[in-house]
Amino acid sequence: MKKASLAAIFLIIAALGMSAQAIERNFRILVLHSYSQDFSWTESINRGLHETLNHARYELSFEYLDAKRYTRDEHLQLMAELIQSKYRRVQFDLVLVSDNIAYELYRELRDDLFPDTPLLAIGLNSAVRERLENSAYIIENNDYQRTLELAMSQYPLARRLYIVLDQTPTGMLIRDEIRQFARTADLPPIEWIDSGPADEILRRIEAIPPDDILLYILYFSNAGSPVDNSALLQAVSDRSPVPVYGFWSFALSDGAIGGSVYDGRSLGQRAGNLITEYLERGGRWDFYIDEPITRYIIDYPTALRYGLTAGDFPRDTLFLRRPESFFSRHASVLLSSLGIILVLVAIIVLVQLNLRRQRAINRFNRTLMETQREILFNLGSVIERRSRETADHLKRITGISESIARK
Repeated sequence: MKKASLAAIFLIIAALGMSAQAIERNFRILVLHSYSQDFSWTESINRGLHETLNHARYELSFEYLDAKRYTRDEHLQLMAELIQSKYRRVQFDLVLVSDNIAYELYRELRDDLFPDTPLLAIGLNSAVRERLENSAYIIENNDYQRTLELAMSQYPLARRLYIVLDQTPTGMLIRDEIRQFARTADLPPIEWIDSGPADEILRRIEAIPPDDILLYILYFSNAGSPVDNSALLQAVSDRSPVPVYGFWSFALSDGAIGGSVYDGRSLGQRAGNLITEYLERGGRWDFYIDEPITRYIIDYPTALRYGLTAGDFPRDTLFLRRPESFFSRHASVLLSSLGIILVLVAIIVLVQLNLRRQRAINRFNRTLMETQREILFNLGSVIERRSRETADHLKRITGISESIARK
């Protein structure tokens, strides 16, 4: 009977476990990037996604258009055919696209491959005028103003602003934004470094006067030929007589000093959190985020190289590669030791207070004993004197009694 009961209980538990697994299903997500997997921007977004969608329930499929290296329409058409072939029979719970090129390709494939699948588009360089249904957007709104104001505060005598920016579609969009901002801002004249091979660009960089300002935005293409943006930025940083300010966090690893930068990792984390909340809880999926997601990030050794210190930057600046002070490096040990010392000091103070109190009690006891001794001595004298007086009185009474008796 016991065995039958145990078997029944086991079957019930197993059935409940299978039901829970059935309810907690996995989510399939397609991530479509405009650029290559080894591009720093794409890599940083992926890092943020993996940090937030790290549960086994999330199955992520990645596709990379590599549009910085292959800019011709034929390449994008081949990528569209490849994606159609791979995912025609796959049902995704959500599609995430990063940057404009992936978004435009998604629009072409949506009706055929993803008619009812929610979309999250991140890193778009311009406002979306016609938003798709069942879609959410995070616009890449760089805060160019803060970086330019920071550079001007550090180089107030600048007579010219040099900007390295290619003539790709993304580059032209950014150029329009900066020009629009420059119309109302108090900036020196802008000189665009937007064409030419690497050697020519480096010669122009070396000729920049030491009081002027240099911004490096991006340079992936020259007259249709791909350019290694990371290598060029590193060479520019090595040869520039002035700091190289930038607008993206990935530029700091290639020698830029930084600025108010857009961080791909933070963008990936924010996207991952939004996806998790939507897939787990449901709700509306039509938000539109257009505020800057930037912060001051500065490469500390690069700042020192150009004579800048932490005091030259805003208080909320994050410094990369900043040497730790002795206290920062050993903070946990020092704080623990300080805590122990404070406890010991408290114990010593309590012991001292107790000793003082005990001495006061001892003095009071001695005074009390002396007083009691004096009282006893005086009482004994009084009693002794009273005893003699009583004895003399008794003698007189006895004498009188005897005299009376004789008579």
